[in-house]
Amino acid sequence: MNGFEHDERWNERLSEHLDGTLDAATLREVDSHLAGCASCRAVRAELERVRDAARVMDPIAPSRDLWPAIEARLAARTAQAPLAAARPASDAEPQRVLRLPGARWWERRFSLGLPQALAAAVLLVAVAGGLSWLSMRQQPSRVVASREPGPQSLAPGAPAPSVSPGLSSDPGADAVFASVDPRYDATIAELQRVLVHERANLDTSTVRIVEQNLGLIDRALGEAQRALENDPSNAYLRFHLAATMKRKVELLRRATVIAGAQG
Repeated sequence: MNGFEHDERWNERLSEHLDGTLDAATLREVDSHLAGCASCRAVRAELERVRDAARVMDPIAPSRDLWPAIEARLAARTAQAPLAAARPASDAEPQRVLRLPGARWWERRFSLGLPQALAAAVLLVAVAGGLSWLSMRQQPSRVVASREPGPQSLAPGAPAPSVSPGLSSDPGADAVFASVDPRYDATIAELQRVLVHERANLDTSTVRIVEQNLGLIDRALGEAQRALENDPSNAYLRFHLAATMKRKVELLRRATVIAGAQG
């Protein structure tokens, strides 16, 4: 069992420990584990830093709310389709819910429109990317030159890598991502394929917002990747990389739901 798999078993418990929501028996179990596991202690400390950093950051306001126009289109489609009411709830209007991935203290459910969801993603990526940058700054002798990935294109026929092509060409980078969970790559590739197919159903401003935020997430993934190449045994960096990939999956899933609803 590698270090990441070991820590993955404790991720939810560590976040609940940070929240103070564990029952007495589980709290004793986690305290006992933390006493003997330096890796989990490091992850918990980094989770606490992320929480504290998020608390002091100013809110990011979207330039405009896209949801009213989307909601009006959905209402018009419902009025034109008498049988729509007979469909299961899962086939009706998409839920405006963002479930933030990662440990439980940030697994809160918020009712948000697409722009607000993307703004939340920007905030999380900014915090997490800053922590990766600080981690690399703490090891200046081990940092190597690298290319910064640009935003991904949603143009038809474009490839659907889990990160930008400039990074995926590096064999060491592929090994780092493969050590997290290959299911992320498969899920991201499938969501990007669907999004490319449904792209025509999105207005240009929505496409621009999605592409800009994919670029931000890719840059955060690139920073985490480079940090892991320099410090492969760092448990927090592996946790951060997995959490950022989950955010990318959530952003793509959100965009495909909106695109499908407008198709």
